Amino acid sequence: MNSMTLTDIKKTKRGSYALFFDGEFQFSVNDDVLISYNLSKDMKVDDCLFCELRRKSDIGRAKNKAYRYLSVRAHSREELKKKLEREFDALTSESAVEDIEKLGYVDDYSYAKSCFDYVITRKKMSCRQAENYLANKGIDREIISEILCDYKNSERAVLDEIIENKYMDKLNKKDYNKVFTSLVRKGFSPKDISDALQTFIEEDDDRYDY
Repeated sequence: MNSMTLTDIKKTKRGSYALFFDGEFQFSVNDDVLISYNLSKDMKVDDCLFCELRRKSDIGRAKNKAYRYLSVRAHSREELKKKLEREFDALTSESAVEDIEKLGYVDDYSYAKSCFDYVITRKKMSCRQAENYLANKGIDREIISEILCDYKNSERAVLDEIIENKYMDKLNKKDYNKVFTSLVRKGFSPKDISDALQTFIEEDDDRYDY
C-alpha cells in the first residue's frame, strides 16, 4: 500500500487546516478531524487514511455550504440534500445533512408546520394544495398527514374567507358554477364548497327578504 508524508499543516483564514502531502496542498479539514486523527507534520499517511481524510474534508465543505443555505431560509431535509447534490456526491450530501440534522438545524416537522401556517393563512391554499406544496419540498407523507389533522377544521374558515374576498361579485351575478369549479381546482372538497356557497346564498337572500 502506497503512503504519503503529511509535510505541512497551515491554518486558513476561515479557521480550517490546509493539509499538504509530499509538499503539495490537497484539501482542508476542521479542527475536529485534525484532533481525532491526531494529524501532525511528517506523519505517514497510507492511501486508505488519505481517502478517509479527503472524504471528511468533502463532508465539511458540504456542511459549510448547507449552513449558508440555512442562513438564508429554513429548508426541509430533502430540499437541502438536493441542493448539496448540485456540487457534492449523494453520499457526501447525505452525511452532511445527517450531521446538521443531529444538531437540530434541520427539523422537517417544524419546517413543515411553519410552511403550512404560511400557505394556509397567507396564501389561502386548500389543505390539498398545501399537502402537494409540502410534498414537493420533500416532506415525508407521515409528517404531512400528522400536520393536516391540525388544519382540517380550519379549512372551512379559509374557504369562507376566499369566497368573501374573491368571489362575491360572481355570486352576486349568480355565477355559482364558475365559483364552484374554480374552488374545486384549488383543492377544496365539493361538499365544503357546496355548504359554503349555500351559506352565502342564504345570507344574500336574507339581506333582501323584506
